[in-house]
Amino acid sequence: MGTTSGCPVPTWKTGQITQDTEGNNILSVITNAVHLKGTITTSEITTEFCMKQEEAVTEQPPWPMGSYCILKSGDCPLGFSPGYITWDDEDVTNSNSAVGDLPDGEFTVDHTTIFYCCRNDSQTTSPMVLPTAAPFVLFKKGTTCQSVNDMTVVEEWVFWETEGIDNNDAVGGSYPSMERITPDIGIKLFFCYYS
Repeated sequence: MGTTSGCPVPTWKTGQITQDTEGNNILSVITNAVHLKGTITTSEITTEFCMKQEEAVTEQPPWPMGSYCILKSGDCPLGFSPGYITWDDEDVTNSNSAVGDLPDGEFTVDHTTIFYCCRNDSQTTSPMVLPTAAPFVLFKKGTTCQSVNDMTVVEEWVFWETEGIDNNDAVGGSYPSMERITPDIGIKLFFCYYS
């Protein structure tokens, strides 16, 4: 996910998706995601992504043990299991769009599926070592955000109001911490922002 401080350069590329939400309820704009790059209105949520270039991915050291998820792009790294979340977006006059470099997924006229790589092989309270030169986001896996050496973490979330009739929101495999919200149908997804 992109942060308000932008993507690292030069080995990262950007992309964005816009999801046309059901848009009937003010809950679509209630969020505490103050550090995620994108826009939220009562009828659309635009999410911006930072994706590592393919040649840079092969040079990456192994990811540390912990309890967290990352966006999937190609095969999951060693120690991770794949999973997905599907948002059933607005059915009528939908304005979904997807441009640039994106995670693995399906971005269609009335639904959005994003694939993740998740692991849960260490306590979140055991700090792991990651690069600390710039702020970054991991997806929460479990009840608390993963601790990272020399970084402060803040939990954030976004709520998407999804289709209200014959809703087909879905999850599968190993996916980030989320809640299905009812009676106002939607998905609340949790992030961990590190700075």
